[in-house]
Amino acid sequence: MLESLKVDVCEGNLALAREGLVAWTGGNLSAREGDYIVIKPSGLRYCEMTPDDMVVLTLDGRIVDGHRGPSSDTQSHLTIYRGRPDIRSVVHTHSRYATAFAAVGRPIPCCLTAIADEFGGPVPCGGYAPIGGEAKLSPS
Repeated sequence: MLESLKVDVCEGNLALAREGLVAWTGGNLSAREGDYIVIKPSGLRYCEMTPDDMVVLTLDGRIVDGHRGPSSDTQSHLTIYRGRPDIRSVVHTHSRYATAFAAVGRPIPCCLTAIADEFGGPVPCGGYAPIGGEAKLSPS
């Protein structure tokens, strides 16, 4: 089911690892096609991942294809997809610098033209929320 999307999602996750945006098993990428999403499995190291490991779910979280459990962040992805039907992919990284800013609760300063062009100012940092929840937090 959704074999082409599984390949794309797997490759996207592997690209995150290659670019140093994730480590060990943290972070994930998912993509949506119609009423289904494909997401990386929970707890699988990137170096071991193949398209066959990807998990297909309905928008209400029911697994319809895959032999592994979905990412522990699945609920967060599903909440975004249900709330924003125009979004086709969600990427959750653990990049060193963004993680450092988040850990100290500070926004990423607007120190580059690219940041100003994209965000119009500092990039806000969201507050802490437990994994797998649907908490709606205001930026700190």
